[in-house]
Amino acid sequence: MIGERVTSTARVFCLALLCAGAALCAQGVAVAQAGRPLISPALIPEIETKKVKGGQIEGACGIAIKEGQTFVSDYYHHAIDIFPGAGRITGNPLNGYCGLAFAPGGTLYANEWHEAVYAVSPTKALIDSGESTGVAVDQASGDLYVNDRTYIARYEAPIAPEEAPAQVIGLGSLEEGFGVAVEGGRVYVPDAATDTVKVYEPATDLTSPVLTITGPPAGGFISLRDAAITTDPTNGHVLVLDNLQPGFEFPEGGVDEFAPDGTFLGQLPRRVIDGEPSGLTTSAGNVYVTTGNSEEANVMKFGPYVSSPSSSLTPLAASVPESNGEMEERSALSTSSLAFVLHLTPAGAGAAQLTATVDSPGTLTASGLGLVPLKVSLTPGRHSLALHLNTTGKRALKRSKTDRLRVRVGVHFQAADGSSMGQSAIAAFKARAAR
Repeated sequence: MIGERVTSTARVFCLALLCAGAALCAQGVAVAQAGRPLISPALIPEIETKKVKGGQIEGACGIAIKEGQTFVSDYYHHAIDIFPGAGRITGNPLNGYCGLAFAPGGTLYANEWHEAVYAVSPTKALIDSGESTGVAVDQASGDLYVNDRTYIARYEAPIAPEEAPAQVIGLGSLEEGFGVAVEGGRVYVPDAATDTVKVYEPATDLTSPVLTITGPPAGGFISLRDAAITTDPTNGHVLVLDNLQPGFEFPEGGVDEFAPDGTFLGQLPRRVIDGEPSGLTTSAGNVYVTTGNSEEANVMKFGPYVSSPSSSLTPLAASVPESNGEMEERSALSTSSLAFVLHLTPAGAGAAQLTATVDSPGTLTASGLGLVPLKVSLTPGRHSLALHLNTTGKRALKRSKTDRLRVRVGVHFQAADGSSMGQSAIAAFKARAAR
């Protein structure tokens, strides 16, 4: 709900309602990658999170880097931990910090989860008392940008405590914003109401986005609620952490990369456990992202890199409404050998349907996180196949607050003549039959 305030206690309760297995996060469907090698195959060596006060970071939902030090939000300890050395900035005992952003002069700004934005170092001061979900600083001007859910407030440097914003951006077009990033005069805002990233150019238009980024070509973003977004000043690229398993207790997250014009460049070559939100930032051409939403959270490092356009196949059709008002997820391959459509089973509980039309014999496989793998031999023609959730997926669907679970499904067809084709799309599962 837009404007809903959630306390620290409520966040713990919400996390306890969700269900999944952490082991799922090690699985994945192959996707096109940007040309970005993984520097650290696991965690950053200098981030020794078990040496922090309290024994371990719990809920690493923000990250910022300044002069060789890494600052990580420690949500459940209501603090910001500093590495190396594991120093600490303490916070509000009623709620924890998440989003972090440094100003060029060294001031550190922190966003309490779904609440106010403060300057927390070198001194503490209230800046924005709205129900904020993101904070960013323009490194060229020092201006501060705060996401207040239905608009972005810009505070002009030098920033005084509790002053009125110099600009209000996106009011009337931004519905449910989470996170914010600024680069080259543009403001990037994930909107969970549409699961798109809206791009504003305040110098020319304060209310309407000049560009909308819909996500990866095969299915778009899955969930941008409590999303993380950042930019890389070395090339202007935009990075977005998409929750691939909304409703799971330990949801897998993928970091998608886009050119300044919105072109999809690929996904970082390893997925993380989405912290809802996670911390995401860049420094010296590297990308840093936190992984984990409770204890044993940590930080992963990617880069440096030179991105190249993705070879992802583009769907021939987007989501279209069904006669019963539900949304049907459609994705078709641009090839004569295979076409398939994934759609929501109108009266199904925990089931979705895959329709495949092939013009030669072969084997079709389908898999996804939380799904029972499917492997069938097909003859030429049209086939209707059922997709089912496994035990973990069913549990996550049952406990989903929305009674729905969206799963990215990877489909591969190996024809008898040796040719093959693969694609991914989103299958939607319902907990109850349509009324």
